[in-house]
Amino acid sequence: MKVVTSLEMREIDSITINKIGIPSCVLMERAGLIVSSKILELFNFKKAIVIVGSGNNGGDGLVVARNLKNEGWDIKTFITTDPKKLKDDALIQYKIALNFGLQIEDIEKFLNYHQDLTKEYPLLIDAIF
Repeated sequence: MKVVTSLEMREIDSITINKIGIPSCVLMERAGLIVSSKILELFNFKKAIVIVGSGNNGGDGLVVARNLKNEGWDIKTFITTDPKKLKDDALIQYKIALNFGLQIEDIEKFLNYHQDLTKEYPLLIDAIF
């Protein structure tokens, strides 16, 4: 397995989107699907917290949360920004997640109750960085 830097990943994404023609929203969907598939493979419990940021990683995280919820998981999703500030693919994924029935709460709620939540939800998925 090769690990790339964030700069290399941006270049790979740019080539994939601009030269090959795969839309960025499709890449986001595929990334979230692969991550959620790996989580389903590795863990036998069905509870997770997903913390999403405002950018593309946040969009990936929303796809993960949606896919896990679709598999019957109990998902708590928190967002680090005002949803009105989302744009592009992250905004698209936010709207899809809401339409799917995913409840997305402000990060302040997590910060206030994280000790209780992390006792009940054994997996925390960082979709910020």
